[in-house]
Order: sequence, then C-alpha cells, then structure tokens
Amino acid sequence: MNRKQIGNEIEERMIVVYHLDPDLHGFDASLCGRPVEIKGCTFFHNNGVDYKYKEKTTYGRFWINNHNHWLLSELNGYYIFCLYHLTNNTVNVTNHRLIKARWLDAHIGRGKNTKIAWNRIFDEPFKR
Repeated sequence: MNRKQIGNEIEERMIVVYHLDPDLHGFDASLCGRPVEIKGCTFFHNNGVDYKYKEKTTYGRFWINNHNHWLLSELNGYYIFCLYHLTNNTVNVTNHRLIKARWLDAHIGRGKNTKIAWNRIFDEPFKR
C-alpha cells in the first residue's frame, strides 16, 4: 500500500467511527458543521543510518500544513490523529484522538509545515 491508499483507508474508518459527514470544502470531513482534518502516522520510523548503531528510529510524526492549520483553527475545526501499523498490507489503527485545532496553535511553527511527534499528541493533557 502507498501513502495515499493508507490515508484514504484511515479517513474512511474515522468517518465511520466518529459519525462524520464527508466534506467537499477542502477538508477531510465535518463534525456538526465544523471542518475535520484526519492525520495518521506510524509509531516509529527509520530516521537514517548511524554507523555505530546501524539504524536510528524515532517517533512517528504528523505533518501539518501551517496554512491549513490556521484556517482550521479559525473555523473552530478539529483534528483526528491516528496511530497505525501495517500488517500483511492491512492498515490497523491502534489509537486515535479527536482534539480542537486551536489547542495546537502553540505548537505550529512559522514555516510551511510543522511536524509533531505522536507522543506529544497522545501524552499531553489536551482538553477533550
């Protein structure tokens, strides 16, 4: 499976789990008329090769487009963050979390994209 197929599979599942409406306005879905972006990442990923340790791994990261984030935050929208792993070409979502976009405002950088490690999303005590 490629990234696009994985993303589509995760989006389809979360639309069912959260009873979302598919949205046609540039976002993945909507919840009570508010836009929702659905993001997925793996627990760990290879972060290059280190000659001493052979291989480095790091927490998986969610990629957030900063322009889209500010728009989502302004519209009082939500993110659904999903952790997944692949088994025999099947996407297994093991954890997911719905949070308001504005709660991430302090984490968003000034560049084009921001990367946020999954443990920051799932371990921090964001309000529900």
